[in-house]
Parts: sequence; C-alpha cells; structure tokens
Amino acid sequence: MEGCPIIKRIGVASAFSPRFLPVLSDAARMAERLGSTLTFLHAGPHSKEADQRFLTAVQDLNVQSAASLVYKDGNGVVDSILSMVRSESIDLLIAGALERETTGRQFLGNVARTLLRNAPCPLLLFTHPKIVGTKFKKIVVATDFSEESRKALDLAHWLAQRDQAECLYVFSIFTPFNVARRKAQTQRLLESGTSDEETDRLEAFVAHLEHSDVPIDFRVIRATTGFSASEFVKGVEADLLIMPARRTEQGVAFPPYMDWVFQVIPANLWILSFPEENGL
Repeated sequence: MEGCPIIKRIGVASAFSPRFLPVLSDAARMAERLGSTLTFLHAGPHSKEADQRFLTAVQDLNVQSAASLVYKDGNGVVDSILSMVRSESIDLLIAGALERETTGRQFLGNVARTLLRNAPCPLLLFTHPKIVGTKFKKIVVATDFSEESRKALDLAHWLAQRDQAECLYVFSIFTPFNVARRKAQTQRLLESGTSDEETDRLEAFVAHLEHSDVPIDFRVIRATTGFSASEFVKGVEADLLIMPARRTEQGVAFPPYMDWVFQVIPANLWILSFPEENGL
C-alpha cells in the first residue's frame, strides 16, 4: 500500500515491569501491520528464567511475527538498549513511555526521554499499551512543510487506512517565529504573514489526500509555544501523534516549538526521524 514504510526489523525494549506483556503485545501487533520481524531487547543478564518468561509471553500473546531475543547487561539500561538497536540493525524501536500520570498530564519516564533524544532510528512510545493491541482511531501528524513532514503525513495516512481510523488530523503551528524565518528565507517582506496564508499552505500540503477513504482534518494552531499543540492532541482524544524529526551526530533534533514532547506526552508518540544527510 502506498505510504507504507519499509521497516524490516522492529525492536521492543523489554523490561520485567507491570507493562511487560502489554508493551510486547503492541509491538507484536505493529510488526504484523508492517510485515516486520520482532526482536525483544532486554537490558539485563541472560538467564534460563528470562528465556522462559519471553517464550511464555510469545505463546500467550500468540505472536505471529518471527521473533528473537537479545540480551545486553551493563552500561545502564538506556546504553544497553541503544547498543542493541545498533548491533541488531533495528529500523523501529518500540518502548513504554510513562513515568507517572497526574492531574490529567502524562510525564515521560527517564528512559523514554533519553531514547527520544538519542534513538538512532524511528521511535514509537506507548503511553497505555494494551494486551489486545492498540488500534489507532484518531491519528494526528505534525508538519513544518518539509520533505520529512510529507513522508510523515504519508505514513500517518497509510496507518489511518490500515486501522480504519475515524479521522486523520494534520496540524501546523503559526507563531511569530514562523513569519520571521520565512521572511529571512525568501528575502522579501511579507506584509502580514497571516494565519490565512498558513491555512492555504496547509491545505495545499494535504491536497494529494483529497480522495482519501479516511476523513482529513487540517488545522493551523495559532500560538507562541508548542503546548497549544499538546492541548490540541488531547482535545481531539488522539490515539497517536506522529512527528518528523532529524537525526544528527548530536542526537534527535526537533523544531524549537516541538520541544514540549520531552516533558508531557499527550498520546502514543511516533517520532519518525530521518538521517541528517537526507535533509530535513
């Protein structure tokens, strides 16, 4: 199907926590969607007991994808996970997201936050993984109109069709910074840089999805900070937020107005990161 990403190997960060089975289940269902193999990445010592727990999980969850198990002990949990991602040539890393949830806000755990900044491949974080598997009924994708944003939109649309989503939301953020940057890039003075112009631009950006089977709702969020985007994602009760990003030698780089995802995560989050040499 057009827009389907080429992901051969999915890795799932697996810890023996209360969410052990739900995270594995959601990872297995994603592997089935994408036709990928599944590798359990366990940051801990190899033991017969651990082998048995993973074997039982595969049987109990009826995992259909080809599955393997890799251990890495020492150097800390995050370093072990990242080392296994690189050594196993993982194309998509899946992990649990939350440290705690309070007053309606979901705060990223330390491991998830570090993975968000340093994962050498796209990263999918589940806030509330489910044994039965999560179906994405309302998907939101962020755009800054880059080529990477277009790829993220096509992925979001593919997944929305695959899960028969109720709606695919596409948003951009209109800030004074956007206007100033556009003036500098074009070397000409825009009289207003109005949000109406931003709406026209966003409409043109999604135009190729005009005949989609999935309803498309595009919004310009007028704000000075990215937290308005977080509130929008929560307001539409999204199941998944997809964001494009750039992978550099220093880590994963986001547009400045998207840094709120490092603090509060409004939904399951897929960071679709691209190597810097591909140009973001």
